Amino acid sequence: GALSNSLAEDVAYDNPPIITSVLPDQADQGAPVALTVSGSDFLAGAEIELVSPTLTIQATGEWFGHSTLIGGDFDLAGVPAGQYSVKVINPTGLVGTLVNGFEVLPVAPLVTGGSRICGLENETYEIRVTGEFFDAGAQLTLIQGSHVIDASAEVVHPNGIGLVATINLAGPIGRYDVRVTDP
Repeated sequence: GALSNSLAEDVAYDNPPIITSVLPDQADQGAPVALTVSGSDFLAGAEIELVSPTLTIQATGEWFGHSTLIGGDFDLAGVPAGQYSVKVINPTGLVGTLVNGFEVLPVAPLVTGGSRICGLENETYEIRVTGEFFDAGAQLTLIQGSHVIDASAEVVHPNGIGLVATINLAGPIGRYDVRVTDP
């Protein structure tokens, strides 16, 4: 007679993850957002990141639904507006990227405070303004009725919570409204 020996063997593929969509695909600056990522070849324990040329944001509370569905939470506090690529990193080290798959939407700057300026007319002074959602390149303007003073050399805090500018006190004495305008 013939002899037979059955051998069971597991065959596994180590494919990189593929991202086909992200929901939602946009959220406002400063807001928390829960992302659901769809695609294929996701593994339990995968990590999710939002990536720009200057910033990488790690997800928290990641969950694994299936090899085609994962998700996680992102805190967008202090995150600059713009396009972000979505990355999924499997525990094996293989990476899948959806280029510009998520957008952080700009929120209008919110001024919450500022330094008082007392000085001589036509002299130059530094002014500090605090708030939220100030983007690089923001412009500071002081307004009193029809009189407008534009500031120069604005420096925005990296988290978008303040700026420093230089102004020339070339206007009437009194209170001014402060306006910050993002580029």
